[in-house]
Amino acid sequence: MTSLETPIASELSPQDLATRGLEVTGLSIYKDTNDDIDMDRVHALLDEMHSDVPQGGTDIVYGGKEAQRLRLWKPTSSPTKAPVIVYVHGGSWTVGTYLDSTGSKKVSYLNDLGYAFASINYTLIPEITVKEQVQEIADSVAYLIKHSEDLNIDPERVVLMGHSSGAHVVTLLGTDPTYAQKANFNISILKGVIALDGSN
Repeated sequence: MTSLETPIASELSPQDLATRGLEVTGLSIYKDTNDDIDMDRVHALLDEMHSDVPQGGTDIVYGGKEAQRLRLWKPTSSPTKAPVIVYVHGGSWTVGTYLDSTGSKKVSYLNDLGYAFASINYTLIPEITVKEQVQEIADSVAYLIKHSEDLNIDPERVVLMGHSSGAHVVTLLGTDPTYAQKANFNISILKGVIALDGSN
């Protein structure tokens, strides 16, 4: 490969992928932008950023807003209802999607251990506040609980996991029962909070 050629995602190191991702972090996925950047380039960069998103998974709408969707990966084998990891991406509360920072190894590793893995999309600042983001994540948990029978997940074994600002969001949800109460579930079903590189 010459220096003039654009590398394909599989040729890039994780560090290079992360660096390329910085080129689009100022853009919103869910509304028009006036940024002076070629949209074909944006889509190419997003493809590179998401090159390690694990295969499979089912997209599910959990609320009425455009951003309120999640992707659920089922465990490799689960004769009983599976515990579920609810994952919240980072991005300084202002950027990112549910396909960011999941990592194929993270999902497949947890699926192989018998966990379902749900990566949650949510509305970004400035459209809503951090408290409202926490409530959206609580609403996604409520959706998973309500549909646990169909999804074959255990509604009383939910673990929250978040990265960076997502770690902040899940920590608020896991320690303040008012969000769970507003979403009509008991905070006791949350069996753990995993905060990865948390922001505050």
